[in-house]
Amino acid sequence: MAQIQPYQRFPLLFLLCNLGSVRSQSGFNQSAHYSNLSQAFPQLDSLYTAPLKHSPYNGGRNSTRCCLQAVSESYVLQNGQPIQNPNKDQGYIDFPPINLSQSQFPCGASYNGDKSGAQPVLVPYSWCKKNCGGWEKSTNTALSQWVQPFVGFILPAAVFCLNVPRKSMIGIWDGFFKDHFDELLPASTDVLVELAFVLHFLLTIFFKNRKLERLRNWIEKETREGGSGKHGVVPLSIQLFKLFIIVQKTFLLMLFRATFAAGIALVNTLIWVSVVFSAAAPMILSGLYEASLDRKVIRSILHELKAEEKCSTKEADGNLPRSPRDRTSEREVFYKRIHQLYAILVGNLRLPEKGDIEDEPEKPRSVWKDVYHLVKPPRHRWVNVGGSNEKEDSTTNSRIEPASARETDTEVDKQMILNSDYRKITDTRLKGMLNCQASFGATVGAPIVFFVGSFLFGVKSNLSVLGDNDTSHALAFGMWWMTIPHVAIVAGCLLAGNNPNTLDIIVSSEKGGPWEERDMKVRQGFRKFYLLYYHSVYVPVDMWARGKNKKIWIDELFFRYGASPTSKDAEGRGKYVARHGKGEFHFDLWDWIWMFVISGGLMVLPFVLAFITSYYTPTIGLACRSLTFLLYFVFQVWLGMIWLFDFITPLVWTKHVAWLPFGTYTEKRSMTEKCKDNGSSTSGERSGVEVVEYVTKPRKNCPTIMGFLLGFNFCVSMFTAVFGTFFQLLGVYRNCLCSIPISFWSRGDYPLDISTNTAEAIRLATNFWVPTGIASIVLMIVTCYVGWWYQRHWRHQFNAAVKALLEPKDGSVHDPKADHEASLNPKLIFSTDNRNQIPRKSVSGAGVARNVGTREEITAGLALSQSQNDLALSKTKHTFIDEPGDG
Repeated sequence: MAQIQPYQRFPLLFLLCNLGSVRSQSGFNQSAHYSNLSQAFPQLDSLYTAPLKHSPYNGGRNSTRCCLQAVSESYVLQNGQPIQNPNKDQGYIDFPPINLSQSQFPCGASYNGDKSGAQPVLVPYSWCKKNCGGWEKSTNTALSQWVQPFVGFILPAAVFCLNVPRKSMIGIWDGFFKDHFDELLPASTDVLVELAFVLHFLLTIFFKNRKLERLRNWIEKETREGGSGKHGVVPLSIQLFKLFIIVQKTFLLMLFRATFAAGIALVNTLIWVSVVFSAAAPMILSGLYEASLDRKVIRSILHELKAEEKCSTKEADGNLPRSPRDRTSEREVFYKRIHQLYAILVGNLRLPEKGDIEDEPEKPRSVWKDVYHLVKPPRHRWVNVGGSNEKEDSTTNSRIEPASARETDTEVDKQMILNSDYRKITDTRLKGMLNCQASFGATVGAPIVFFVGSFLFGVKSNLSVLGDNDTSHALAFGMWWMTIPHVAIVAGCLLAGNNPNTLDIIVSSEKGGPWEERDMKVRQGFRKFYLLYYHSVYVPVDMWARGKNKKIWIDELFFRYGASPTSKDAEGRGKYVARHGKGEFHFDLWDWIWMFVISGGLMVLPFVLAFITSYYTPTIGLACRSLTFLLYFVFQVWLGMIWLFDFITPLVWTKHVAWLPFGTYTEKRSMTEKCKDNGSSTSGERSGVEVVEYVTKPRKNCPTIMGFLLGFNFCVSMFTAVFGTFFQLLGVYRNCLCSIPISFWSRGDYPLDISTNTAEAIRLATNFWVPTGIASIVLMIVTCYVGWWYQRHWRHQFNAAVKALLEPKDGSVHDPKADHEASLNPKLIFSTDNRNQIPRKSVSGAGVARNVGTREEITAGLALSQSQNDLALSKTKHTFIDEPGDG
């Protein structure tokens, strides 16, 4: 054998050293003799050296440690070398030791670009329950466990919920925000006086020849204004101690009040987020119904105006005689359209009970009467009849004067419609109330950016760490929470503003002025602490009741004014609609189908995306998280069905049960007792004396069957929404039971994979998690844009309807100055053309139909005698018609 030359020794030594290092890096030394498995697999060292910090049943479970224990039981030492466990029941990883040492270790592995991943570690559920019981608390180091879902989804969801209409909240006492420094300034002044005296004393010692007159005078002035006159080191110490106590008390009190107020605000936000999430389906249905109703009303007004203008143009172009015009009906249609536009903007305000909705008398106040007086300011005469408004007087009183006794309300109505001031004021009010609402971009667009950013982060994380379960589940819960932005988007599309203070300001300038304290209802008992969300005399309804409340507004207008002359109801269906109480803008089958398709899409798509993502996250199947999504969706469907049944046929939720507690309550009610003046007034006038009475009324203290079903479905929905989110963020779902499908919970063992970054997880992430994340981003952007477009479009259409109604073109059929001379004729003109006759509400036995809003009653046919008209005009009290007739 040839000897190794000296010049060959160094390269050979270098090669041997490299081979040794490669062998040590690639795995254990097959020629070595190991005393334990941690020497062969260094990753197992933490299994023996790092015990659990907390109890597994208190959140101390460690998934990585559980995987390491399964790996350690899968191998045994034989002659100092690791081999697979001969006991097949403990062979949790089917992988030779030499291959395991040369590949990615399965416990705590992460994606490194190799889609083959790590080897799976499969253990039966019984072993996991015995050795890895409890649940694993979320940590701050893993952002995808709770930090990213909380910051990226829950906080934006809270911002979304603040824009969803609500009625009440827990009140925050104004005393929390009082001035805390009223005692601090006097105490500081006293300390400065004492310091000045000490300084004066020291200066007189060192500067005897100088006169410190200004300092002495200031000290004497402060002493005269409240000082004790005794100064020195001891008073200075006392004043310093007092200042210290006041500073401590002031800042501690301020801190306590600020903390308490912030706590109440936080509780208010959490409660409302929970309510919005738990009642999302009724809110979306109600919002879509209101939006559809607004759309129908605006389209009807624009269509009618265009049809009337087209008919007039056709008559003028063909030199045809103009059709006779019913001036009274035209005025009523004009009022109705203005009233409808007001109803679109304030239809979210709660009306009185159906039997109490009336136009007069002025007391007691109600939102219906206030809006009615905006449409028809009572007993005013508007000047500048039919003329321009170029020479306006400087004061309002010069434009609006009390009507004389000899003038009829019909003539006042004519003058008011013709008057440009009335039209300009109404135009400004309607457009101003619409423009006072927050823009869609400010209320919905800004939080959407955070939501979409969180989805982008989740998708990017999935691409960088394919197969990570925490990232997958965080993305799934984000898709689930997309329901809240959908509710906010629907609420942002509505034309009725949430804040009723705009109407407060407008009404306060009209007859009656602001509401008095006695006109406002005061909450009693514990409800004093649960205040209205807006400090206003008008009460907005909650989001789930807005559609039904808007329908009541529109139906009341129909029953007062009748169907519009050009609407399809007036062309043959007016009697049927009035008799069956369906209102003018009823929904047919296709309207309901489209509404349920849109609302179903807004509810179903987030659920489907979240369910697919969670279902196809190992272990594949219906487990805790996917079951949470499924239960939530099922109970939302039930809530939507209950809302629909209540909308069609109002359900009774509560009833009175005498033997239950809280069966009665005492109501304080003020009344005005008319009494004689005991001869003090020669005119015979009666004076009003305010009397307060206490009335005991029965309270509905027990739910009905439907009330119980509603409460049960809402509570279960809230449980799945709130506690499901809480369990995910806290980490309760990271346990053995939630790692297997629910169909195997009672069947015994089920093999579950407790390793990370497996090839199966990487494949599922590529096929399901990333596509659903991208679909969520697209869905959120498309939904937001459609809502933005819808709101901007119908705002423009609303302004177009206001302009067409109140700013008609000169010479058009809607120009009040076009036929001014004819309108000044006091004789009423009636048309026999059925197209211009408005179906009115009537009472059996009544031969006239009341012109709502005036004291004049207009005959419904030519057969009525003049004596009946004179009798109707002489009435001073309104007769309110309750039952719909044949029109």
